Amino acid sequence: MEGVKKWESILMGTRFEVLTDLRKAVTSEPILKHAQMMEPLILDPDSPQYRIGAVLQQHFTDSDGKQRLHPIAYESKKLTPTEQRYCSQERELLAAKPALNH
Repeated sequence: MEGVKKWESILMGTRFEVLTDLRKAVTSEPILKHAQMMEPLILDPDSPQYRIGAVLQQHFTDSDGKQRLHPIAYESKKLTPTEQRYCSQERELLAAKPALNH
């Protein structure tokens, strides 16, 4: 039993490190960029059953010369039981509103 707990501890530590590395990657350059206020922005809402979220994106030229969308900001929220009963279109709008306020 002690060996199992040791492996669980190692795996949990590894998962934590991976999540920490992933969080750093998506919240810093070159992934997350500062907005260019004179350029168009793209809002991409998402609304699965229990959460809503949105990504504000903008086109940037990468080092290889290609135009790619990069996130400017992220927004997410857990839905209340009442909000979970909304149809998908209403949840999409519900995801867009806080992102626009952000």
